[in-house]
Amino acid sequence: MAQYEDVSAEVRRELVAALGTDDIQISSPGAARVSGLGEVRLVSANPLGRHNEQHVVTVDETGTTRSRAELVELVGRDVFVPVVQPGAGLAGDVAGGLSKVTIDPVRNDWVFNKCDTATETITVTVPPSGVAPKADVYLLADTTGSMGVILPSVAAAVHAILTDTAFAAFDVAWGVGNYRDFPVDGGVHNSYAFQHQLSPTTVGTDAVASIGTWTAGEGSDTSEGQLFALDRIAIDPAIGWRQAHRRVDRRRSGSRPDLHRALRTPLRHHRGDDDGCVDRRPHHRRGGRHGHRGCRRP
Repeated sequence: MAQYEDVSAEVRRELVAALGTDDIQISSPGAARVSGLGEVRLVSANPLGRHNEQHVVTVDETGTTRSRAELVELVGRDVFVPVVQPGAGLAGDVAGGLSKVTIDPVRNDWVFNKCDTATETITVTVPPSGVAPKADVYLLADTTGSMGVILPSVAAAVHAILTDTAFAAFDVAWGVGNYRDFPVDGGVHNSYAFQHQLSPTTVGTDAVASIGTWTAGEGSDTSEGQLFALDRIAIDPAIGWRQAHRRVDRRRSGSRPDLHRALRTPLRHHRGDDDGCVDRRPHHRRGGRHGHRGCRRP
């Protein structure tokens, strides 16, 4: 997030006092218009190089500062969390009943004389299956301290996904978890790297309740826990994936070699051809033609 300079000296002094250092980075991740207050801006600051140590205030047009919680109490809601409207649904109605297989023509009456031949086209139409598509979706969030400003908006958007009527015709199970950083040292820096909160369930209210516990804290600004979390989600039986369902993890990260195992990608080494030949190394003969050494049979 870019450095934000348009703050008064008074606001900067408050941020410096809260963080205990004047070497700070200030950003403004959002603004909203509030009746009676005009434009209210969300201002966040952290010590340089320590993004997980944040102090957040709101500043109105008069320069008055309030905590975010104070503004929520004053207005009645968090004005910096967008009101995300669920989608209008998907085209078509999966649950609207099954279409029948049709055959055209439905009936044929033929009379053949000896040695007669005939050709006819019969069309069989098989409609899409009416069985509800199935998927297991795992909702994974970064809950380190640097997410403090944005995490409520993330939770609101995820809540909108969970309650979207577009999924009503589908068999979706929702899993929930969150990750932090390394090292894990009993809470000095982090109390965990990955916390599995909820195994995939079709009870949406359980997923909503789990997301409601997301709070930003800890973090070490070194090795993050997302790859460890993805590895655990993919291979740990305790996650509780349903059998024979497509898995979807709503958190993308870069790849690394050991994630081949996590993503269930088979890595096979070719040892030879189908007749058991195990040494097919090419070599050059005179004249530049390619050949192969004799094959050693096992």
